[in-house]
Amino acid sequence: MAQFNNEAELIGVLGHEIGHVTARHSVQQQTRQQISQLALAAGMIAVPEVAQFANEATAAMQLLFLSFSRSNERQADRLGVEYSSKTGYDAHKMADFFEVLNRMQGGGDGSSAGIPIWMSTHPDPGDRTVAVKQKTEEWQAKLPSQSYSINSDEYLEMIDGIVYGEDPRQGFVENNMFYHPDLAFQFPIPQNWTLINSPLQVQIVPEDKNGAMIFELSQEKDADAVAQKTISELQLTLIDKSNITVNGLNAVSTLSEQVSQNNGGQEQVLKILSYFIEKDGMVFTFHGLSLSDQFNGYKPAFESTMKSFAQLTDASKLTIQPDRIKVISINSASVSLKDAFDYYKVPQDKFQEMALLNNRELSDELKRGDRIKILE
Repeated sequence: MAQFNNEAELIGVLGHEIGHVTARHSVQQQTRQQISQLALAAGMIAVPEVAQFANEATAAMQLLFLSFSRSNERQADRLGVEYSSKTGYDAHKMADFFEVLNRMQGGGDGSSAGIPIWMSTHPDPGDRTVAVKQKTEEWQAKLPSQSYSINSDEYLEMIDGIVYGEDPRQGFVENNMFYHPDLAFQFPIPQNWTLINSPLQVQIVPEDKNGAMIFELSQEKDADAVAQKTISELQLTLIDKSNITVNGLNAVSTLSEQVSQNNGGQEQVLKILSYFIEKDGMVFTFHGLSLSDQFNGYKPAFESTMKSFAQLTDASKLTIQPDRIKVISINSASVSLKDAFDYYKVPQDKFQEMALLNNRELSDELKRGDRIKILE
């Protein structure tokens, strides 16, 4: 939310994302659906309250395995404009926001640090700004009695003090290691795998996306009880089960299978390696899963990550704090954005990133009462 400068931008992008779901862009081939559905089911076991949002969560989970096409993006843009216009927001601002994000993606100066993760799967369909503005004019002509809001001041007041970028307290990656300061643990990530951290679970996906590791937390204390519950609730066939220790922590490992049918009616088997690790009165769970005939290729990566789960003791990681947005009101009659950044001691290597965050140029003149975002 920190990247937006007004409510109209936020609503436009939400409309775009909803457009991907309603247009069924997230429908994937059977193997990837099976993996994502198992991941979701495991999450619902750990957090039963999630079950009421199963449909929405399934759609969101599938996005992890998706790279959208340009035609997908064009359709989602059109739907985003439609939804924004019908709800009374000016969709011109949606175009402005996408233009800024494209500039951020193209920057080689570190300015991409604040780009949302989802942008990596959303290619620019080309001529996006022109097309979105054209569609906006069309929809506003269809709804001549509608008024269209932007609401900049209200939005900036709302986001003052929020976390900018990913909150490292809730987990961050550094040198292929995932650290979680609040829960004081760490584990490595296989080379060239992508990690996506969410409140429900952590998903780690290889480049070919034909397997996955799922990491989650259960509030139950007993690893064996969580293992048995997982096997039962997911209707898995248990192949092997062992009591183990992982860096001094009591744990249970299981190897199991899940049999289903693919789109052609043929039987296929998903194999799952799971570690259930007791720590601080909770159970931390890994699931490494892929089709049975590909499992041995992934197993070394699964085991390397799971066996390396450990207590986090590095003070520099445990005490890390997030950047936060600070909204400043300009008091001078006239000042450039660059001079304002100098005055508020914004680091010079952050100037371009902060200018883009404000959807401005460093040379832009600000007047008394204008508001800008900086970091604190």
